[in-house]
Amino acid sequence: MGRQNIKGPNIWYRRGKTGQDVTLPLEFLPELRDELPLVPTNQALVFLHSKGTRFTVEGFGNWFRKQCIAAKLPDVCRAHGLRKHGATRLAERSASESQIIAFLAHKDPREARRYVLGAKRAKMVADVLVLLGLNNLSNHSYRLDKTMPQHDKKKAKL
Repeated sequence: MGRQNIKGPNIWYRRGKTGQDVTLPLEFLPELRDELPLVPTNQALVFLHSKGTRFTVEGFGNWFRKQCIAAKLPDVCRAHGLRKHGATRLAERSASESQIIAFLAHKDPREARRYVLGAKRAKMVADVLVLLGLNNLSNHSYRLDKTMPQHDKKKAKL
C-alpha cells in the first residue's frame, strides 16, 4: 500500500484474493491518520514493503511468520490469523454477516456466517449458564457435578 491508496479521507484497496474493493475511513483509524503526514512524500510505499518493493502474498506471510518467531509467539500465530481474529471480534460484538463481509471483503457469506454462528453459540451458552444460576459462584443451588443431590423418581406402574 502506498499514497496511491489514500482517497480523500479514506484508504482504499482491492483484496487480491476476492477482487473486492475495501474503503476504510481514516477517521476511525486516528493513529494511522496522524502518522501519514509524517511519511516523506518521496516514499512511494507508505505501509508494508520489502526493501522498497511490494511484498508478494507469500513473501508477506513468510515475513510475518519470522516476526512471530522472533517475538517468541506461539507457532500458530500467522498473518491470516489476524483476519480470523478480526472476524471473531466483530461477530462477538454482534456485527451482522453483511458487516463482516464488507469489512473483510469476502465474496461469499458462508465464511462470515461461520463467525456469526460461533459468536451466537458462545453467547447462547453463556445465557444458559445464567439461567442455571452458574454466573454467580456463590449460588450453589445448581451444580453440574455429582455432589448435587439427585432425586430418584420412580415411574408409577399403571
